[in-house]
Amino acid sequence: MIFTKGLDFICNSIQSCGYDAFVVGGYVRNILLCEKDNFDYDVITNAKPNQIAKIFKNESLDLSALPFGCVTVNYEGCSYQITTFRKEGNYEDNRHPGFIEFCDDIHLDLIRRDFTINAIAYNKKLGFIDDFNGFYDMRNRILKTVKCATASFEEDSLRILRALNFASLYSLDI
Repeated sequence: MIFTKGLDFICNSIQSCGYDAFVVGGYVRNILLCEKDNFDYDVITNAKPNQIAKIFKNESLDLSALPFGCVTVNYEGCSYQITTFRKEGNYEDNRHPGFIEFCDDIHLDLIRRDFTINAIAYNKKLGFIDDFNGFYDMRNRILKTVKCATASFEEDSLRILRALNFASLYSLDI
C-alpha cells in the first residue's frame, strides 16, 4: 500500500501516542482500483477528538465537526480527516443517525459504512482489514452495501446517489 508523506506523518503521529490509526474509505478504494487522482484522506482511530486535536496542536486544524468525532488536519496543503471509531444509532430522518457513540473497535466502525469497497481499512502494522469482502467485490466490479441494501438505503437516502455515482465512475455492477 502506498502512503503519501502526509499519511505517514498523520498515522505515525497518532500511533506514536499509543493509539491505532487506519486509512479507510476513498484512499484505500482508489489505490486498489489503480485510480491516479487520490486526495480522499480519511483516517480512523481509537483516539478521541480532543486527543486528536492535542496530537496535532501545532498544525492547522478544522474543529467544526468535533462533536461528530472528526478533526481535519491541514498538513502541507492537504486535508486529512481523522475520525474516532464510532457506532451509530438508528437513522431518524433518512440521512443522519439519531446518535453516535465513540468506541474502541474498528470492526464496529467499519460496519456502519455504506459500501463494501469503502469499508476496507489499512495500516502498515496490521495490513488490510476487510470484514465485508470489499476486495472480492472490487475484483469482480460489484458494488454492494455493507448491510442489507434496503435497510442501508432507508437509513441514508443519499447512498442511492452515491451508488449510482460509484457504479458510473468505476464501471461497477450494483
